Amino acid sequence: VVSLKHGLVLALAVLIFSLHSAHVESMFENERYFSALSQLEREMSFKSEQALYYSYYKDMVASIEAAPSFWQGFSAGFSRLVNNGATEYPESINIVQRFNIYPEVVL
Repeated sequence: VVSLKHGLVLALAVLIFSLHSAHVESMFENERYFSALSQLEREMSFKSEQALYYSYYKDMVASIEAAPSFWQGFSAGFSRLVNNGATEYPESINIVQRFNIYPEVVL
């Protein structure tokens, strides 16, 4: 009886989560018409912190795509984040430590 109750609660939670996700996606799309924008317009629509984190993500992906293997690209991208000179020019700062993006880098 207990496992049936837990199963029903889990199923209800999954249903509520999926409905909420669809609702939030619909609201965002209706507000920004994001799918109709070009790549440049999408990048320009990001706000301050969103743009900063997106640029770090974009650097990591570009490094991984340019390298012959995933791990070489990952290490090159990680070193670019650790020795970042673009965020606070002319000084080089450790983005991973400064903005605590360890979880984002791992994911």
